[in-house]
Amino acid sequence: MKSIMKFFACAVLVMSCLTAQVNAASGDSTVSLGFAHIRFPGLKDFVRDAGVYNRDTFRNVVNVNHFNSSGEYENAIARGHDGTAKSPLGMSIRYRYEITDELGVIASFTWARSMTNAQAFIDVKPSAPSREVKNPAASARTDIRANYWSLLSGPSWRFNEYLSVYAMAGMGVAKVTTGLKINDNLNHGAGSFSESNSTKKTSIAWSVGAQFNFNESVTMDVTYESSGSGDWKTDGLFAGIGLKF
Repeated sequence: MKSIMKFFACAVLVMSCLTAQVNAASGDSTVSLGFAHIRFPGLKDFVRDAGVYNRDTFRNVVNVNHFNSSGEYENAIARGHDGTAKSPLGMSIRYRYEITDELGVIASFTWARSMTNAQAFIDVKPSAPSREVKNPAASARTDIRANYWSLLSGPSWRFNEYLSVYAMAGMGVAKVTTGLKINDNLNHGAGSFSESNSTKKTSIAWSVGAQFNFNESVTMDVTYESSGSGDWKTDGLFAGIGLKF
């Protein structure tokens, strides 16, 4: 991320030094659509806690329903895995309006999501060969979904026909949702149940970026955005292509 930001800063500096007539007029509009990559370092704590809860809840279900009770079942084998925190990925759309040849306004909407899950299973073997068992005898799955969206606006300034810069501020929302589902195949669903929980944080968000003009119609949009703090700290880089009309 740091190397990308350095390259971005150098590109802005070089293109701002170019001397050329402004390639825009008041009343022009630009719409750009791009890819969003969000870093959410605190997500790993949410995923870890969800994995622990998934295992503990599953262990309780297994103990209560006696999946390894003597004389009925044998060789119970437990297996599973925890989730892996993944950076939310998504899209960002921006609209820019030129008030004068240099000054304009810009607004953006960004949405990104990541998904992972934690799972646990137990397989059993019946003591009596004639008894059939559908394995896994029981399973637990917790789906963890992280969502981020933001709505920002601010001023833009055109240096020349190649480069414009902008800064925006607004609201960013990070939300983590977990959904646990227990399946009890051994006891005809007696131990099956499901539950879901969600938590979110709304914070001030800000961004800085630049638009590079390839020609009179096509632009490239690059932006850095940040929001929140602590476990809810998010930041990311966005890149997209826009059309001016």
